[in-house]
Amino acid sequence: MNKVNGSTGRIIKASIAAMFLLVLITTILCLSLCSKEPVYYVEYAGKKYESGESGILSVFPDSSYKFFVNSSTGTAVNYSVKIKSNKENNFSFIKNGKICWMWNNDEFKDDYSEIFGLDIKTDGFTITLPKGFTVKTAIEKKYGEEIELKGEWPKDLCFFEIIVSTENEPIIFHILCKTIEVIIDPPSIISNYPPLKWGL
Repeated sequence: MNKVNGSTGRIIKASIAAMFLLVLITTILCLSLCSKEPVYYVEYAGKKYESGESGILSVFPDSSYKFFVNSSTGTAVNYSVKIKSNKENNFSFIKNGKICWMWNNDEFKDDYSEIFGLDIKTDGFTITLPKGFTVKTAIEKKYGEEIELKGEWPKDLCFFEIIVSTENEPIIFHILCKTIEVIIDPPSIISNYPPLKWGL
């Protein structure tokens, strides 16, 4: 009888020890997962850009571009988005006979979010460019009047940038404004028709 009681006691102790070990492992795993900060990212065209990263976005007139904002844990992201003039590629223009600058270190003057039709949702945002959109028309719509550009500037520079801010470092997309060019080749067009013959 004592032997049976001893065996039962050892089984109970082993079970308690196993349960304690299981709880301990579960607690450690839970603390490890809970203490790990989520990674925030913006997804565009199938590519993910994490906090602190940047990319170049080529945009065309009469087009829309959608971005998804998410986290590694799948939880909703508390974020904000602004489209601003790019300090690195600042340039001057003439408005009302006065020299003005694209970037001014001014919250209002540097904000072009409305001009790009920025539409923010819980899970992402969209920008929409109207027909005939150019850097010049963007500035004119911003100020509500025509401007004069001082000469030509390189067309491969990013004059605007999308800044996505989260709890971590911002994610930045440098905007490269493109235009659609239609090239007509007269010789090719003429060659598609038979030659004209004059006379009777």
